[in-house]
Amino acid sequence: EDEDYQAAGLSWGPKNSAFTSVDELQRVYGMQPEIYQAMKPYITIYSRSPGVNPEVASFQVLLAISDDSDLTLESYINQRRENHEHGLRPPAAPAIARELKTRTRGVTYSLKAVGITESGQQSGLSTTIRLRRGRNRLSIETIEWQPYVNNSAEQKAPSGILLGGAKNGTQ
Repeated sequence: EDEDYQAAGLSWGPKNSAFTSVDELQRVYGMQPEIYQAMKPYITIYSRSPGVNPEVASFQVLLAISDDSDLTLESYINQRRENHEHGLRPPAAPAIARELKTRTRGVTYSLKAVGITESGQQSGLSTTIRLRRGRNRLSIETIEWQPYVNNSAEQKAPSGILLGGAKNGTQ
């Protein structure tokens, strides 16, 4: 593996340990910028377990890991939403290989609150939280909290508009 990085002219090798930021995926041998940008909104390093929870995964995540059709996955998501609204259990999950599913439950959210002045100045906060389900209660754990850093590749919002709120389909 080290040889592949060297042969590609990279000054680093494989990390061979857990990622500490999603951005580290850009340093994985063979990662293409367009693939990284496409998958970034749907991944997290905060799950503490490998795999995806189909009970909360987005259509894009399910599409990437399931052999089911687009129509079947859309139907599953609609039924999942309806069941949630009526206090019912989630429907049976779509066809997903066992090694791609997580066994734990919970939901991780990444949130950004940004204020933009008329002159274009921006300031805000970003946070990552995890909802934890216990036997008879739900709790919120703050995983990360930091000042918002403007990334020119991110969507710009008009003054006073809240940006973001990405729900990751992982645990």
